[in-house]
Amino acid sequence: MSQQPSVTSWQTTVQRQVENGLPKGFTLLAAHQSKGSESLYFTVLKEGVVFDLRLSYHPNAHPVNGLIDFDLRAFPGKKSLLKAIAGALSNRTNGHQLNFVALAFVEKVSQASGIYLVAQEHLLCALSIPPLLEATLLDQWARQWLLVRFRDGQLLLSHTGMALLEAYWEIADVFIDEPIWDDNPRIESPAELIHHFS
Repeated sequence: MSQQPSVTSWQTTVQRQVENGLPKGFTLLAAHQSKGSESLYFTVLKEGVVFDLRLSYHPNAHPVNGLIDFDLRAFPGKKSLLKAIAGALSNRTNGHQLNFVALAFVEKVSQASGIYLVAQEHLLCALSIPPLLEATLLDQWARQWLLVRFRDGQLLLSHTGMALLEAYWEIADVFIDEPIWDDNPRIESPAELIHHFS
């Protein structure tokens, strides 16, 4: 679980610097501070590609797939940090293609019967999940866009996953001429969402 930095913390200062220093065309979707440490996490989006950043004064004890890590001790000031962030964001391979359909599927099914994690490699739900959807969900879980509720093993959207899904119309408006954005996946049924992965 995460929390917003307090108004008087150094994290607030760094967060504002990152927000104001993002290269043109990038949108900050989510920012939060780790509950267990001083680490700051940012989810940034450009043209359907998501970049997950971590800024901290200590090494990451639990590395996450695709997380771009910045050790703040390595930067003498704001300019050098923002230059390094801009460099990392300029390489699309550092990001991950956003799949709204999988996020919408988790949201939709969790409102009904739920998706339950049976093992680290397998997902089970009341509906039959195609292998491509399962692989996509596992990848999103590894990126912490999804989380597991410990009391019953249900797979849910994380704070970041919800922020990504909420950005649908913002992105759809930018690419309005592309037919892929015509149907908001959040209004489709679970069966319709599964059909995208068949």
